[in-house]
Amino acid sequence: MTAPTDIVALLDGLTLIASRAAAAILAVPRPDLKAREKPDSSPVSAADEASEAVILEGLAGFMPGVRVVSEESTGNRAIEGLSGRFFIVDPIDGTREFLAGLDEFTINIALIDNGLPVAGVVAAPARGLVWRGHHGEDRKSGV
Repeated sequence: MTAPTDIVALLDGLTLIASRAAAAILAVPRPDLKAREKPDSSPVSAADEASEAVILEGLAGFMPGVRVVSEESTGNRAIEGLSGRFFIVDPIDGTREFLAGLDEFTINIALIDNGLPVAGVVAAPARGLVWRGHHGEDRKSGV
């Protein structure tokens, strides 16, 4: 993929990445979902890690050189130098709900530029939904 030249291309690329991450989450066999505890006492599972790997690889190919701050790889440590353009990612927001077998979890990917949100995608894999938005507008669609 190449870096997007307009907002529609940006949203389409982020949607594709989120859809691939959703597939990775749903492909993890239930027996492999044993949760571990992160330093902040929140759970993390193989599905979180699978989603994050897909997202990080996808963003690196889609917008090379743009920094990514992701919950699983960043953890609780302080992040310095977050100026300019970067992605903020939560590979599974609602890991507890996911592990409990509920459909109330999402994948969150947002592009921030100079402290302001530019565009973002929220996917609900178990519900087959994706919400897309950019500065001044949002959209809902099926996956």
